[in-house]
Amino acid sequence: REMATTHKKKGRCGSSLFLLGVALVLVGGAVALVPPSLSAPGGRLSSSVRCEAGKLALVGAGPGDPELLTVAALRYISDERALVIADRLVSEEVLALVRGELRVARKRPGCAEEAQRQIYEWIRQGLAANRTVIRLKIGDPFIFGRGAEELLEVLHHPEEEDDEESSKESWSSNVEVRVVPGVSAAFAAPLAAGVPLTHRGVADKVVLTTGFGRDGSEPELPFFQPKQTVVMLMGVGRLGAVADTFVRSKNFPTTMPALVVEKATCHQQRVVIGDLADIHHIVQRHAIKAPATIVVGDVVRVLYPNQPHGLVTDASAIGSLLSSRPGEKEEEEQQHQRQQQQQPQQQQQQQRERQLRPLPPPLPLKGAG
Repeated sequence: REMATTHKKKGRCGSSLFLLGVALVLVGGAVALVPPSLSAPGGRLSSSVRCEAGKLALVGAGPGDPELLTVAALRYISDERALVIADRLVSEEVLALVRGELRVARKRPGCAEEAQRQIYEWIRQGLAANRTVIRLKIGDPFIFGRGAEELLEVLHHPEEEDDEESSKESWSSNVEVRVVPGVSAAFAAPLAAGVPLTHRGVADKVVLTTGFGRDGSEPELPFFQPKQTVVMLMGVGRLGAVADTFVRSKNFPTTMPALVVEKATCHQQRVVIGDLADIHHIVQRHAIKAPATIVVGDVVRVLYPNQPHGLVTDASAIGSLLSSRPGEKEEEEQQHQRQQQQQPQQQQQQQRERQLRPLPPPLPLKGAG
């Protein structure tokens, strides 16, 4: 009996943890999959997302729309005791939900490394003060987000100016790290712009890459392959060189469709479309800035078959296409043609009916009878 009771308790506990870890949550029309938080020591999985003092959490902020935050991310940034550290790529709408102390590093061209050092220093200060530190990062922290680099830098070099090992051990060896996944712009931005990354007969593989490697170097870009979609993050600043490399060194045709989404899912979202021959000039003409996501491949034209090169201003065009059933437009055209064909026949029938209709009786004259 005791063994059965213990087994029952374990079963209920395990079921509860499973439900907490993989529950689907509807948030303002968006579906967020809440996975268990990842604990660094021993790689343990924990279903708890409650912030406690002295912990470091890497939290994915999603592409920009607050409704695309996971419930776990929202719970973390709502902690009034927490120190939240973000950068300028996190949207203002998401930052407005922070309830604790907020510090934003302004990562701008030419001073990105200085801002990164400032982020490291803020994290060290918070952990040394036994605070809950939340590093809020756009998209998913482990997809071209330097998330793992930040963890290694902070935990392996907690106090670079202090050579005493005892002071390093004061907190760095005991820091518990949590990682909260986020919706990556690599997948959300193309969707928000109306681009399916895969489409039967058009693309059966997706390659994720970045425009900037370590220390500003240019990463190795993929070679052209049929039925392939390339998604690039952090590449809009050197899009001209990237497009040139694709064509000259990676065998991409100059006519390969390309699309750039700026501030995806936010109310300031803009989309430009072109090909590898002119997408760089289109981006410059419309002053497209980071954060932006680049998509290269034939899937760009699946829902934009006739869109001219340039800024996509008519959002209703793709909206009407997505809202119509397959073949609906053809049915409407055929119905219109049938109505036009039937109209002369109906007019002739009405004319014959008027000719055959008997005349009405004469009106009685005043005073008659």
